[in-house]
Amino acid sequence: CHERFNLSWETIFCAINLLDRFISVNPSS
Repeated sequence: CHERFNLSWETIFCAINLLDRFISVNPSS
């Protein structure tokens, strides 16, 4: 993730990565 958050696909991609790690650490299944 980049330190600066711009309104672009990079921000969405970064958020997806954060969610992916969060789900990996806390599996809901």
